[in-house]
Amino acid sequence: MATLIVRPDKIGDLILSTGVIEAIKEKHPEEKIFFIVSKYAKDILKNNPKVEDYLAIDNKTKIKEIINFIKLNKIDKSCLLYTSDAADERS
Repeated sequence: MATLIVRPDKIGDLILSTGVIEAIKEKHPEEKIFFIVSKYAKDILKNNPKVEDYLAIDNKTKIKEIINFIKLNKIDKSCLLYTSDAADERS
């Protein structure tokens, strides 16, 4: 079982989102956790032993790269984390 957490925005928001890892691991200790993050925030996850792997993206990242990451890691669930400001920016 593998969960993908998507948080490709600000460093502080990613730091605050790491609590989701604990919540998932508490209920499902065997769960593998993967992230999609921005390239400039990737170092936040670099030494986290509870994060299996991450994909660092930017505006030039191809959708095929994201799809390959999901397939390679056999991800079967995802959790999209966005602030209301981030949602407003995409509208």
